[in-house]
Amino acid sequence: ITPAHDADDYACAQRHGLPVVQVFAPDGTVVQDIALPEFAGMSRWRARERVIAALKPTGAYLGKRDAEQSVILRCSRSGDVIEPMLMPQWYVQCGKLAQQADGLVQTGAIELLPGRQRAVWHNWMSGIEDWCVSRQLWWVDDVWVAAESEQQAKEKAGNQLCANDRALVAGGTGCVAVQDEDVLDTWFSSGLLPLTAFNRSTGQNSVLAPVCMTDLSQPLPALSSVLETGQDILFFWVARMAMLCTHFARIPPFSTVLLHPMVRDAQGRKMSKSLGNVIDPMDIIDGAELARLEQTLADGYLSERELRQSTRELKRLYPHGFQRFGADALRFTLLLYTQQTQQINLSLESVKAAH
Repeated sequence: ITPAHDADDYACAQRHGLPVVQVFAPDGTVVQDIALPEFAGMSRWRARERVIAALKPTGAYLGKRDAEQSVILRCSRSGDVIEPMLMPQWYVQCGKLAQQADGLVQTGAIELLPGRQRAVWHNWMSGIEDWCVSRQLWWVDDVWVAAESEQQAKEKAGNQLCANDRALVAGGTGCVAVQDEDVLDTWFSSGLLPLTAFNRSTGQNSVLAPVCMTDLSQPLPALSSVLETGQDILFFWVARMAMLCTHFARIPPFSTVLLHPMVRDAQGRKMSKSLGNVIDPMDIIDGAELARLEQTLADGYLSERELRQSTRELKRLYPHGFQRFGADALRFTLLLYTQQTQQINLSLESVKAAH
């Protein structure tokens, strides 16, 4: 097994105390410091063929069996096969954070609507794992852990060194401070929204005054009243705001969370421009010819390949464009859907029936 390059193999290695050996380098070639140097530097595709060829003469190769219903992860842009790899990451311990946020919901300090989401919330919070907050991207907020500047980082490093080494740091020699290239998970930055948007403190660099949360049976003040968002990001965003806000400010970020269903296409797929299945509510209300829908796609930011695919799918799904149904028919259709399910698979035939 390959614990360093497969999530299931890694879990198996953790259970049985197996070593985690890295096989591939970040560029997709076999690492140089492996036990079999004849494969070092080879591409992953060539190395797999050569390894099989080397095993066959020894009798160690028992054959090949294709896995049924296996899913091979591919990059959405390049189509290349994604190779999992263990990398150093920054994590947030979420056990206590989740316990506190769960208590706010279970005691009613934060009300979830519809009420059935309380069980979903508790299930997530009770089984939460540590949160990986670092990403290897070229944008989003930088990770600041040791210090807020290069000089401060050197000063902190100097405090951990002996007198001779501290003198070298103070003199500007012998010490190099390097900014971590990782950036923060977008949901971490989004989770800090209540702390910034509702910070009523007037002083510069001030923070929200802590509120005692030792007795969760008593009603607690909240930074805001109602948050309205989609139920699909209850954990990704709402729970993160609740955890971070109650940890740093000791106060709930909101008192009520109204969760609406996700509107998907008639096949239950999430609406996406690349799929050509996006439905603009105004096009249902006012109607839209096929040529106008095609022009909307062309005015977007799709690549030529995605545009061709989206246009082809658009013509298949809506060959005559959208009929003019008006606002009342659309409202009535959405109301009917919300009585039946947590997910709205919007069909133009349903809107037509309500028209």
